[in-house]
Amino acid sequence: MADLKRPAFDADHRTSLLGWFQLQREIVVLKTDGLAEADVHRVVIPTSPLMTVGGLLSHLRWCEHLWFQVAYSGVAESENPMFDDDPDDNEFIVGQGKPLDQLVAEYEDECRRSDAV
Repeated sequence: MADLKRPAFDADHRTSLLGWFQLQREIVVLKTDGLAEADVHRVVIPTSPLMTVGGLLSHLRWCEHLWFQVAYSGVAESENPMFDDDPDDNEFIVGQGKPLDQLVAEYEDECRRSDAV
């Protein structure tokens, strides 16, 4: 099991915020460990067919991109599928069919780009 560490409760604001981001990112990846590819794309909520582990990984990757690259760094919105008008929830859709290792790698790469900001 990964050595998950919470940030110190008396840490300054920046250290605390970055520490909680890192902890949550590590938990997301940890929860995917050992999943079969079929489970990565299995719909678990019948009324929300995009709500799969793969869809969530893709969504989280693009949320990182939205906040750190587009909102903070000024990267063009056109580089993020969340800004596509058709279809809604495109950040979930772009992850469909991708293997777990690729989804995790893309998420971790985006997190590294966020950390660089």
